[in-house]
Amino acid sequence: MPAALAIADGIVRKASPLGLRLTKQVLNETVNGISLQAALKLENRNQILASQTQDAREARQAWFEMRDPAWRDA
Repeated sequence: MPAALAIADGIVRKASPLGLRLTKQVLNETVNGISLQAALKLENRNQILASQTQDAREARQAWFEMRDPAWRDA
């Protein structure tokens, strides 16, 4: 259990809040039994939405500066 919590903590710190919410949305819809085509459309939509945010710009900048991103959930 401690190992799983450590992994989860790492994901939460490294992933944007919006990215986590959008990923959870696709996973929940997939579990609910949507078609592969519908899941891919939803994932494509979410990728476009996530890539246009202030957090996406922060992620790129943080990567270039070799630091952890400062998420603003924006």
